[in-house]
Amino acid sequence: LDIEEMVTRAALLRKESRCSHQRSDYPKMDNNNWLKNIIVKRIDNSITLETRPVIGARLKPENIPEFYESEDPFKWSVG
Repeated sequence: LDIEEMVTRAALLRKESRCSHQRSDYPKMDNNNWLKNIIVKRIDNSITLETRPVIGARLKPENIPEFYESEDPFKWSVG
């Protein structure tokens, strides 16, 4: 159950939809605020969450098209 709680807390922290992580209250990707990793740690009996920038991102957030505004979101490549 610990892993389920960690995944759920991380999902609730992310205020956007991205790939298989879909939220009806935040239906779009938000690359300006959420192009980052969520780090989850268990220390003693506490679960902590922190965010870190994506290291080695090939595109700047302003250059990544919004997933839901594209007719074919899978046509975009990073290469």
